[in-house]
Amino acid sequence: FVEQDYSKISYQKISAPYGTRIQMNLPDGSIVWLNSGGELKYPTKFKAGERSVYLNGEAFFEVRSDKKNPFIVYTEDMEVKATGTAFNVEGYSNDTINAVTMVNGVVEVKLDRSKERLNLKPGQRINYNTKRQNYRVEEVDTYKWCAWKDGKLIFRDEPLDDVFRKIGQVYNADIVVMDKDLAKHMYRATFQGETLDEILRLMKLTVPMKYIEKTSEKAMPNGVYSKRYIEVVRL
Repeated sequence: FVEQDYSKISYQKISAPYGTRIQMNLPDGSIVWLNSGGELKYPTKFKAGERSVYLNGEAFFEVRSDKKNPFIVYTEDMEVKATGTAFNVEGYSNDTINAVTMVNGVVEVKLDRSKERLNLKPGQRINYNTKRQNYRVEEVDTYKWCAWKDGKLIFRDEPLDDVFRKIGQVYNADIVVMDKDLAKHMYRATFQGETLDEILRLMKLTVPMKYIEKTSEKAMPNGVYSKRYIEVVRL
């Protein structure tokens, strides 16, 4: 047995530009889909005893089974531990909601500032509000929360506030519902391949709303686009 010098391990950082998603293979053979605006950092070689990756954003993981070397996803507010399973993690550092959705297998979730560890089973989702420091575990249609990796945005009876939060993450926009009652309006739809402007125009057909673009998208000198700011008001 030759002891390896892990201090020399280098890290790879992958980013998914807004409006895109990326599929990649990790050094252990696990597969990851990284959603729009997300960033994943991982070692070019995993050290013995643990396969650790660091996520800022949303990603779907198909983890290669290896009980001796647990697979751990670290976000700013959560730690998700698995051996071999499929699950979705939402962990944008600029969002108050972190979540894990289980597709198959079992994962152990540790929440920030808490010693409590929760085991999630297939069909379960934990929704953690980092601002209020509370969480809930519920039975869900897992595909709805993972469909983004197939290029779909699926909403099933969700308040407009949550709908626009999700759309804004994907399209690099702050979309604010100015009317409190309108923010609670329940919405159902499936989008696939539409631009943000097309989605907003389609939503206007079934929701009593109009939208006002306060700040438009601009190309910055570094090639990155600035964030759009859009206000949604009741008609």
